[in-house]
Amino acid sequence: KALDSEIKRISMAILELTTAYATLENLKEGEALIPIGGSSFLFGDVKADVVLIPIGSGYFVAKQPDKAKDEIKKRMEKMDEAVKKLEEEKEKLLNRLYELA
Repeated sequence: KALDSEIKRISMAILELTTAYATLENLKEGEALIPIGGSSFLFGDVKADVVLIPIGSGYFVAKQPDKAKDEIKKRMEKMDEAVKKLEEEKEKLLNRLYELA
């Protein structure tokens, strides 16, 4: 069950990164709707030359859009690998349980 929870958590993070990547792919300067939570939005001006990427503990680093996309893609690949390893571990544990039963 703990493995399933971790797989789900990482999969949700991958989904968020996929959305961020797609947003950067289609990024255009100008007016845009900016989500603020609770299904609410603000109108704002998008400046597409700098993207803030979280690096942990509430810190961010500014990157150019292409470099930000590269970083997001690397994170998605690492998370995909983590999900695969967790699924393999889950399969091993299930097989071990069946052997003991």
